[in-house]
Amino acid sequence: MNILRRYTLREMYAPFLMTLSLFTFIFLTGTIVKMVDTVLNKGIGLFDMLKILGLSIPEVFSFTLPTSALAAVVLALGSFSQNNELRAMKAVGINPLTIMIPVLLVAFILSVFAVVFNDQVVSEASFAKRKLIKKILFKNPSSIFEPNQFIKDFKGYIFHVKGVDGNRLDQVIVYQPQEGQPTRTIIAERGEIVISPDGGELIVKLFNGTIDEPEKGELYKLDFETYSIPPISIESASKVQKKPREFKFDELLGQLQQGIYEKEEDRLRDRTELQRKLSFSLAPFVFVLVGLPTAILVRRGELIWSFGISMSVVIIYYCLYVWVGTVANNGILPPEIALWLPNFALVVIGLFLTKKAIES
Repeated sequence: MNILRRYTLREMYAPFLMTLSLFTFIFLTGTIVKMVDTVLNKGIGLFDMLKILGLSIPEVFSFTLPTSALAAVVLALGSFSQNNELRAMKAVGINPLTIMIPVLLVAFILSVFAVVFNDQVVSEASFAKRKLIKKILFKNPSSIFEPNQFIKDFKGYIFHVKGVDGNRLDQVIVYQPQEGQPTRTIIAERGEIVISPDGGELIVKLFNGTIDEPEKGELYKLDFETYSIPPISIESASKVQKKPREFKFDELLGQLQQGIYEKEEDRLRDRTELQRKLSFSLAPFVFVLVGLPTAILVRRGELIWSFGISMSVVIIYYCLYVWVGTVANNGILPPEIALWLPNFALVVIGLFLTKKAIES
């Protein structure tokens, strides 16, 4: 029996590494294309872009790990079925659970690894990437502005520009949201990005425009020849605060235990993020729990068929995951229940399929 178990796990080793590499590359393709465009057209150094790419890998890996585990199981077990190896095992009285249990054990170990990896590595890498991007952008200010895109890198301001030529901006619109009042809007024919002489501040100067100034329920239109957006410290631009998805378990638990929240929505957000990290880390186990009996029942081992099954399960799971995240954030269901529903659904499906596979 031990020989059979080792053989089964060995047959999954190569497909797992192959699909892990393939899926990771596919997920990173968009980042790589954008990186090439940034290096060629925005004047940002290749080394900085490679650092961003490296910091993107852990987050992508957290998604491709469960997907690859599922694909490897379907591919290897499907091959067993196609080659009648499973039929031979049953003919000599070997229960399919004999080979399923060690695979599930390995999948559980992968999930434990995912808990630690997502908490320690993904959280830190995501935060480090966001800080690095901020630092790079503000050292290369012209790269901040993308034509016909809304730019939100300036705290308290949202920019929209029609064209960018070096440090020159054409047809600039600036929105300044104000709490309890209508949004202040600034429209200018052109703008200019200026770095202070000491290199410590970034200033955006606007020329020939108007300001829609709301005041006491009235809207006043003010014309200007030159207007400067308040300077932004380039040094402080890289000192960004962590977002909830970048918090580690102990940080989230610490905040929840202290209970210092201005709004209940913030507390709900942290509860949701904590449950998201925990539940998503179990994806390798629940994916394999569904993939094992599926591979036995399908009786096909082709690569494209295995990928098709894998991606179908992944798409359903991730759609459910996005939906329950929205449900939790809106307070419709407690996060402790909502975020575990996709895992529960796959466990039920996996147990049902396992029963069918054993009886077949």
